[in-house]
Amino acid sequence: MVAKALDDRVGCAIVVECLRRLASREGLAHEICAAFTAQEEVGVRGARVAAQGWQPDFAVVVDVTPAGDTPKGLEYEVTLGGGAAVKLMDNIPGALGGFLAPPGVTRWSI
Repeated sequence: MVAKALDDRVGCAIVVECLRRLASREGLAHEICAAFTAQEEVGVRGARVAAQGWQPDFAVVVDVTPAGDTPKGLEYEVTLGGGAAVKLMDNIPGALGGFLAPPGVTRWSI
């Protein structure tokens, strides 16, 4: 399957499905907000605006990452069919700083 912005569209569909499932639960202890933003390749500009406006205690960002078991691909621990991956560190060229997961997330994901 090939389409323009397919990774972003699939990510939006996943978040919408998660919101549907959460809406059917009663007594959630936290308020859940979702933002569908643009310009993640150039410094996550849209997400920064949403985060500054909402000031969440915790955020989950849905995006794609390369798999390490594809022909001519780079070596990664992520494999096709291996489930979700949690990014621990990122440094986007041109972005305002990078990303470093909090210790609780890194302990949970390893």
